[in-house]
Amino acid sequence: MRWWVLVTILVAPLFASMVPAEAMPVSNDNLEAVSEENVIVHPGEAVTTYVTVHNTASVTQTVTIDVVSNHTDLTVLGLPTSANLAANHLHQFTFEVMASNASAFQSSNITFHITGDVDTDAVLSVNMSVRIAPYSNLSWGVNGISQFVVDETVRTSVAVNMTNNAERVDNVTFSLSSPSSWSWGWNMDSNTQGQAVLNLTQGETGYVYLWVDVPEVLDGAPLAGTGPRFTLTGVSGLDLAAHTWQFDLLMNEKRNVSIDHVDSNLTLSPTQDGRAQITVRNVGNTVNTLNISMVAVDEDGQVLPGMTRSDRFNVSGWTVALFGGLEDVPLSPNESRVVEVGIQAPYELTGELRVKLIVFAQGASLLQRETTVQATIVRTTGAEFSVEHQGCDDLNEINSCAVETTVTNTGNSFNTFTVRISDVTDGFNTSVGETDRAFFLRGQQKELAVVTVVSRPELLAFTRGTMDLEVVDDTGRVVAAQSVNLRVSPLIRWNLTVVDETVDRNGRLSMAFEVRNDGNAADGLMVQLQSSHAVEMGLVPPEGAVYEDGVVEPRSMEINTVPIGSTFTLRAWAELPQDQSSNGTMYLNTTLRSRYTPEDMFVHTTEADYLGTPWQPLGEDDEASVWAERVSLSLAYLEAWAGVLLASAFSFALVVVAVRARQRRRAENTLMPYQRASETADDWMAKFNPGPSEPATPPGIEPASTPDAIHKEDYARQFRQQHGHAAVQQTPVNPQLVNAAQLVLEKRTEERELQRADDLLNALQAGQIASPMLDIAPPVEVTEPPATSMPSQTKPGTTTTNTPPIWQDDDLDF
Repeated sequence: MRWWVLVTILVAPLFASMVPAEAMPVSNDNLEAVSEENVIVHPGEAVTTYVTVHNTASVTQTVTIDVVSNHTDLTVLGLPTSANLAANHLHQFTFEVMASNASAFQSSNITFHITGDVDTDAVLSVNMSVRIAPYSNLSWGVNGISQFVVDETVRTSVAVNMTNNAERVDNVTFSLSSPSSWSWGWNMDSNTQGQAVLNLTQGETGYVYLWVDVPEVLDGAPLAGTGPRFTLTGVSGLDLAAHTWQFDLLMNEKRNVSIDHVDSNLTLSPTQDGRAQITVRNVGNTVNTLNISMVAVDEDGQVLPGMTRSDRFNVSGWTVALFGGLEDVPLSPNESRVVEVGIQAPYELTGELRVKLIVFAQGASLLQRETTVQATIVRTTGAEFSVEHQGCDDLNEINSCAVETTVTNTGNSFNTFTVRISDVTDGFNTSVGETDRAFFLRGQQKELAVVTVVSRPELLAFTRGTMDLEVVDDTGRVVAAQSVNLRVSPLIRWNLTVVDETVDRNGRLSMAFEVRNDGNAADGLMVQLQSSHAVEMGLVPPEGAVYEDGVVEPRSMEINTVPIGSTFTLRAWAELPQDQSSNGTMYLNTTLRSRYTPEDMFVHTTEADYLGTPWQPLGEDDEASVWAERVSLSLAYLEAWAGVLLASAFSFALVVVAVRARQRRRAENTLMPYQRASETADDWMAKFNPGPSEPATPPGIEPASTPDAIHKEDYARQFRQQHGHAAVQQTPVNPQLVNAAQLVLEKRTEERELQRADDLLNALQAGQIASPMLDIAPPVEVTEPPATSMPSQTKPGTTTTNTPPIWQDDDLDF
């Protein structure tokens, strides 16, 4: 490679421009001004220069600039002049300075005055140094921009020549500039400001020597064929004319690769596969492809026996493959790609494998990069444990709760889990089901043992506790735990013992009970007294009972906070009914409700028989009043039912007459016309002759026969065979209900009988008597009875027709 470059080119004339001097500011209260401090002018030449004015006043003002002193060899063109400046605005006054042709080479000053109309007395003076100088004539030995190809990390030397074509000696100052940060320097004399100095006599050619350190190609920069531009400037000492030459340093091709990121460790479970990501990057400065391969190594990084570089291989049950490692994928400078090393572990609980990845850029195999990925089999055990329960906050010696457990294997391999009770509060008995241990595959979920909890009898209500459950793996390590809150609920148990139930001679029923709290909580009672009859009754409140204020005979009360195992006596009384018309039984219910569970009732029923008014024993003083009351009651009933009885008797008489008339018509219809003989005067006396005492039987009706007699025991036995035994006697119905039903039934029966009698009488009065149905009557063969002397019932002028008798069924048959 080149370490230095020597450039020798004939110098060509270059146009030299003037270098302006630094601006010098001056100011007063209303104005500020800036101008060039030094101006170079050649004889016979006009140079443009400037003065910039700033209006610092708060109002607009007119600013005027004029020359007040000047050298005789210099002429200022374009002044005086004025301009309007708004507040805080700027204005640049430009003008020309011209030197005469015969002027000598010298330096002089020009003074300018600047005034404003805001304060006309305030004058701002500006001094400008003007130097009349000869023309310089310098030229570089090269034209245009030069380009040099360089390599990284190499110091490049550059040399260029310059010729003084002027008629005077010129002391030239050189400087180098570049937008890059590359280091550079001079291989020649320099001054304290880092500038090189070259003294050139008339017609002399000199060389400028410099060097540039080319940095390393980093992240693909600078790209191949590109590089920074350097500018070399030479300033003449005669008239400060600047002459520049530019050159570019272009980078040569650089091929390289880097490994930026590596997942160096893979943790795998048995039979699990994983991938380690590796980021590779083209750090060369040209487009290129990469060569990637793998090999298994030991702990020291040495290749395992029998292994060669490849993109996939198997070793000791491990399977390794390279993903995304195609070699024909081009990468631009500083472009990255991700490759993956896939590793599958064998079916073992422990083990490890090291895989070395080797990568280099095409064309730069000596600059290969390596990295190692280690895969380790690590068995992790874990479980998710959940419990479901119902009733664990309502425990007592009767109620128990069942806790259902569910376990999920969250480890990376199979395992065996066991559910056990680690701790439980004293007073609670627990038991674990048979299925407390099970085998789980990875990710499998199963329901394990059901834990049953019950509280002991000695625990009081509202006692709280906890039960801690644990899940243990096959190594004995606890992998999950849950806690279940326990609570003893009130057990309501009242023991009611009847001490006394008596009825005194005045008909008062008295009761006494012993009530004992056999539950597990200090409970209270709500007591209520109810009767089947409207009678006077009441409770006898014990000490501390709460009942309605002002009530003399309370029928309900509350007893608060009865301690566990305490006993108290409950008393009640009731008057037996004295005004009932029949005997009966009164039922008196004593209902006890717990304060904790009002829906649970303890009911005791007391039965007491009573006598109706007719059966109640009377005293001698009451005998007369009782008979008088009975007579009065009978008269009242008779008066109330007199009309009904008369109507019934009248109806019955009409019914009897109607029945007899029908029987007579039937008898007449059974006689043929020739049998109907008229009664003569000799026959009517025969009716008064004594005859047999046997009652006459109506025609067509046979006398009823007497049934055979049957013994009473035989009849009862046959009745039981057909109908079964008599039903068990039920609880007597309330006598008041029986009496009411009996009155209603008698009233409705009597009204129905009266209605039927009224309908019959209306039918008789209207003549609606049943007549024979001749068209449907079948022929009947009639045997003529012997003739009897009966008067003819045929009306004169009528014709008698022989009609077969027909049995008529009408609504008069009772």
